Amino acid sequence: HSLKRDLVNSQVQRARDLPKFEQAVEALAFDKNQQISDLEATLRQSAETLRRERAAFDLADSAARIEAQALTHRQSETEKAAGRAAHDSRQLVEELQAKIVALHED
Repeated sequence: HSLKRDLVNSQVQRARDLPKFEQAVEALAFDKNQQISDLEATLRQSAETLRRERAAFDLADSAARIEAQALTHRQSETEKAAGRAAHDSRQLVEELQAKIVALHED
C-alpha cells in the first residue's frame, strides 16, 4: 500500500506541477518569440541603413564622376585658350616684326 500511495502521490504532485511547467514553457516560448522579433527589427534597420549608405555611396560616386568630367572639360578649355593665346602672341610678334622691318626700310 505504501508503494501504491507513493505512486499516486507522485502522480498527483506531477499533475499539480504541470501548470507551472506549462507556464514556464509558455514564458520561454514568448521570450524566444520576442528575441526573434527583436532580431527581425534589427535586420530591417540594418537593411535600411545599408540601402541608405549604398544610395549615399552612389551619389558620391556620381558626384565624383561629374567633377572629374568638369575638370577634364576645364582643362580642355584652358588648353584651347592657351593655344589661342599662343597663336595670338605669334601673330602679334609677326606684326611687330613686320612693322620693325617697315620702319627700317623707311
